[in-house]
Amino acid sequence: MSETSTSDLAGDWRRLGWELIARTVHPFSNVAFVIFVILGPLLFGALGVWIEIFRLIKSTTQPEYAALITAISAFYPALGTSTALQLVLASASKNDKSLISFALLMASLFPAAALILQSFSDNHPIPILLASAFCSIVAIWVWWITNGGDPTFMTPSPDAATGGQLDRNLPGSLSGFQA
Repeated sequence: MSETSTSDLAGDWRRLGWELIARTVHPFSNVAFVIFVILGPLLFGALGVWIEIFRLIKSTTQPEYAALITAISAFYPALGTSTALQLVLASASKNDKSLISFALLMASLFPAAALILQSFSDNHPIPILLASAFCSIVAIWVWWITNGGDPTFMTPSPDAATGGQLDRNLPGSLSGFQA
């Protein structure tokens, strides 16, 4: 057994907590990322959910929630589990065992929640619909924390093409150079 102090264990939980907070808050400052989240996972990724919501809205009969529950139950495990596995791969290259463990936990919870919630959907459609909506929010959050720091969504610095600030002194000299 290794000799790990309890303060190191608390530090590991604290570090994971701060990492999740930073990954949650930081992407809000990136306009391109926020718009991509709205268009990608929320609009196009959940298209089946939006179709079922539209069908419910335009229906003139008593609402039937089975199709909507099925659409949501297909959406959040697919998004959440695949993104959690992406987080495992991204964290493995950094040897971040806490984040890997967290991602594996999330990857296990999404399919389990879908199976459990779906089994109760006939008898309790409204509570299952709310629980499934919550699972969808968690799946989108997992996508958010996994992809928020991806350079694909970052706006490059306007000085990047020139190698930095234009008003800085360049290293070297022209002494000894004759034209």
